[in-house]
Amino acid sequence: MKSKLILLILVLVALVVTLAACGGTAETTANETTTVPVVTTTPLDGDDAMAAYEYVSEKMNALKGFEATLIEEQTVGFNNTKLEMVAKINLLDGKKGFISTKLDDKGSTLDMTYIDGVVYCLMKSPGVEMKYKTQEESLINSFEEMFNSFEEVEESKIESVSFGERENGVYTLTATFAKEKALDVLMKQYEELGIDESALTDIQCTAEIICNADGYATRVTQKITYTLQGMACSVISDGTYINVGTLPEITAPADAYSYVNRDEME
Repeated sequence: MKSKLILLILVLVALVVTLAACGGTAETTANETTTVPVVTTTPLDGDDAMAAYEYVSEKMNALKGFEATLIEEQTVGFNNTKLEMVAKINLLDGKKGFISTKLDDKGSTLDMTYIDGVVYCLMKSPGVEMKYKTQEESLINSFEEMFNSFEEVEESKIESVSFGERENGVYTLTATFAKEKALDVLMKQYEELGIDESALTDIQCTAEIICNADGYATRVTQKITYTLQGMACSVISDGTYINVGTLPEITAPADAYSYVNRDEME
């Protein structure tokens, strides 16, 4: 579970630099001053795709949170796994997070709410419900990874950005990253298995970002491909944002008093 959560975090990484601004000019004559109307544009309408990418990054980072549905498909050779979840982050007032993960096709789910350093877990499966709270380091670290998705990606890890379709208020950008960005994510999984990064070759990492005219991302699809000991592998993460441009409300469960401490269950 921990490695899956960490891989999904990759969906939202890539985000911060400087917001571009445009101003107006004034023409002065001997008798009057005429102000030329200010025409407001953003880098999304310009020719510099990297500037547009940075603009969207700044807008998303400034929100200090998001709500999104996330789907990750991981392929290693002929083996394929799929994970679906809803994720929420609100960092405007402290660190608050929520993850709801689909565990199987029988209706089993795991909801985790992180508030004030405590993780509230609700596991449901047909006919069974389990509630507990914990300060387990691995779970807290998973949330911290999500919070850190707002950190700036080093410029050296962004190789190029290009425009896709730009029409009807919908903008598409495609970013290509250096392999180090993918390794940062993949090795969090493979180190636990005792696999050295030298075993991973042919690494490529790209992301398609779709945003609205206000610069808020509506969908991010990121793809990592690589070869592991001769096997073709990939991690495809697809995130669709909900209530774009707003912060979700995250509170402790209404019945938090009924959640028992994890150590009391052992």
